[in-house]
Amino acid sequence: MVREGGSTDTVPLASLRELRLKYSPSRAELNRFECHLATQDGRRYVLTNRTYRGPLRFEDTSAAYVEFVHALVDAAQRSAPQCRFLAGAGWPSFVLNLGCTLFTLVMLVIAVTLLASIGGSGLVYLKLALILFFLPFALRWVKRNRPRPFDPALVPTELLPKTT
Repeated sequence: MVREGGSTDTVPLASLRELRLKYSPSRAELNRFECHLATQDGRRYVLTNRTYRGPLRFEDTSAAYVEFVHALVDAAQRSAPQCRFLAGAGWPSFVLNLGCTLFTLVMLVIAVTLLASIGGSGLVYLKLALILFFLPFALRWVKRNRPRPFDPALVPTELLPKTT
């Protein structure tokens, strides 16, 4: 059963065509993960480890999410032999994000080189510092969301939130 917008929908596991796990951070939530489900009749569902409680307020449901994903993968493997188990983003999204990340790196090197040669203002250096600060998050996205199939017996831990 899936609840979205107050409605309930029953999803027979045998109808699953694809189950995809993704690392999906946002500016407000850096520890956000998603499980995408696609059925043979074209319906799509997205489940996350976060529950929205208001502007910039999210409840962390990571422990329940990890347990649910493991149970879902096991059940889907038994009930839907045709189901594809995929890790990471789809290829178009991955290539676009990788291209943007590489472009940002190249532009950062060019900007630092130019500013060093002509002397830049403090505001420009602040913007460069912000880009440098967020760059590791972009690289983490690229590393975790490399598109690939996964063995349902070995759910990729980098695409599940850490629970302690």
